[in-house]
Amino acid sequence: DREVAGLRRANVLRDSLVARGVAADRIEVVGHAEVAHPDKLVRIAEAEAHELPSQARSAADDDAVLGDAQFMTDKPMTIEAGYSGMVALFDSATSGERVFLFDPISERGSPRYAFNAVRVVNPTDNTLDAGPITVYAGKAFLGEGLTEPIPPRAAALVPYGLDRSMVVEREVETHEEIEAFRTIERGVATTETQRIRRIALSVSNRGHASARVFVRHRVESGWSLRDAPEGLERLGTDLLVPLDVAAGKTGTLVLVESTPIATTIDLRTAVGAEAVTRYLEHHPEADALRTALRAIVAAQQDLDAVAETLVTRRALAEALRSRVDELTSQLLALRKVERAKRLSTHLAKRMRELGDRRDAVAAEISDLETRALERRIEVDGMIADLSYAAAKADPSATQPAEPGASTKALTQRSRTEMPTLARTAAGATR
Repeated sequence: DREVAGLRRANVLRDSLVARGVAADRIEVVGHAEVAHPDKLVRIAEAEAHELPSQARSAADDDAVLGDAQFMTDKPMTIEAGYSGMVALFDSATSGERVFLFDPISERGSPRYAFNAVRVVNPTDNTLDAGPITVYAGKAFLGEGLTEPIPPRAAALVPYGLDRSMVVEREVETHEEIEAFRTIERGVATTETQRIRRIALSVSNRGHASARVFVRHRVESGWSLRDAPEGLERLGTDLLVPLDVAAGKTGTLVLVESTPIATTIDLRTAVGAEAVTRYLEHHPEADALRTALRAIVAAQQDLDAVAETLVTRRALAEALRSRVDELTSQLLALRKVERAKRLSTHLAKRMRELGDRRDAVAAEISDLETRALERRIEVDGMIADLSYAAAKADPSATQPAEPGASTKALTQRSRTEMPTLARTAAGATR
């Protein structure tokens, strides 16, 4: 029976809706013998639930504030039916400070503006539970906020309203710095590197009074904060970094993080040369490895200087060639004019001067190309012949290389390690 089958399908859909929380009295089931045309079908979709605003909490429950809470009352309390009561379990004066909180992390935060906030101190020896806080300044109501559990004698920040007079601009830069070389073989180096992330915050105070701003910052797993600023506080697993900004001024806060990684670089590339240059800037100590690397960097810089000069000279030669071609065309045109002999003579003289200068530039370009080729061969030879490997120190292997030997060993010795460096004695051939 088609009608029974249609009613059965409708009941299956009804049961599915009831199981998902739809009230049964809001659903009316009607069976149809025929299936509706596709353009008359109704699609039922479940809307995504919108979460209510809530105070941001730490992602790790194990890091939540734990402590003792004490509840004492010496009088009974009666609450009539249909009423509720709020009882102050603790009543005491404490210190408070009106500040700003820049919170780009939590769901209720803002990546652009700071919040008005109050910094309060828990004056008790017990943990204060999370809950609402009402903020007054004198008799003026400023707002309400939520606080997380406050440990004994600790301070907490309670944001209660966005303030567009405190504008924050955030810039993030990431680069890598070599800490140490593991191996170098035929121009390919394996290194222990620190990935550096620099976070610069520019906080502009457009108000009429000086402000103290707390920046909420989260250090990701595997990263560590370098040179932590003074006055650092903690909010769960996050950090609170204070910054004082005068009225109408802009304050700057720089946070630097790092994480260790292992990388492989090619010393022949521009990226590899830049990494080695930065490594030598941060490690000025002299040893065999750094001496060899400084020689390679100096040769590469000389090669780069020659290459830059070549670019400018080739551009000059092209400009001179174009000008000579223009003068040639003008002279050919002036031959048809009998009264332009004086001008033709002048242009011919000018063309000879430019031709001589073009020839001199061409000779200079040839010399520069030869010099660049020599420098390139020298750099490639120095890089290819450089080898390095950190190894255990061997007291017996202290004999220097013979003057006529084909290789030259440069060693740096210590009680624990002996990095070994080798280059051919002959060096590069020009």
